Amino acid sequence: MLAFTLRRAIQAIGVMIAVGIISFSMFRFAGDPVNQIVSIDTSAAERADIRKVREVITKATGKPPRGWLGPGLTETWETPDVLVEEGYDYVADWVLDDQPVWLKTRGKSILNVPYTQECNDVAMMLIQHHKASEYCERALDQFDQIYDDAADSARIMAMAVHPYIMGAPHRAKYFRRIFETIRKKHDVLFWTGEQIVEWFLGAGPKAP
Repeated sequence: MLAFTLRRAIQAIGVMIAVGIISFSMFRFAGDPVNQIVSIDTSAAERADIRKVREVITKATGKPPRGWLGPGLTETWETPDVLVEEGYDYVADWVLDDQPVWLKTRGKSILNVPYTQECNDVAMMLIQHHKASEYCERALDQFDQIYDDAADSARIMAMAVHPYIMGAPHRAKYFRRIFETIRKKHDVLFWTGEQIVEWFLGAGPKAP
């Protein structure tokens, strides 16, 4: 997950924008299930899948993933519990706020990092069939509001992106335009999901 964070000059917290895209040089990997079927029959099967993902990413990158995104944002009643028990620090399945939120589990709490269904290229391009420029327009409209909201507290702007969708030649320029526009703001930071977590652990409320 890529994230870019808006931070108003002296006001320590700022705004963050999370983008679901992978680059070997810039971004940290987050876990996504080996089994992409949205229903898991048993907690043992879910744990095995979560554990397998961690093992595969650790072997490939040399570092275990700290974050998790479920298939279609789905979870069982036990998913946050299992994630914590298997060593994950954050999850992005809960589309409920523009700020990180602590979720209680049967063990220690896990942090939810904001995600989106509004600026999501699967929904917009493949399901709703919007024209290519709509993604850019919606993202920048969202950015304007969140940037204003960040005047006195942190915000995260999430963008869900898949290279085979927004990376298509007729869409790429619109995706590029989003970044070209946002980067003109001097108080915008581009962060990974892990960086958002580290920032929040230092600046946000403590886990319950």
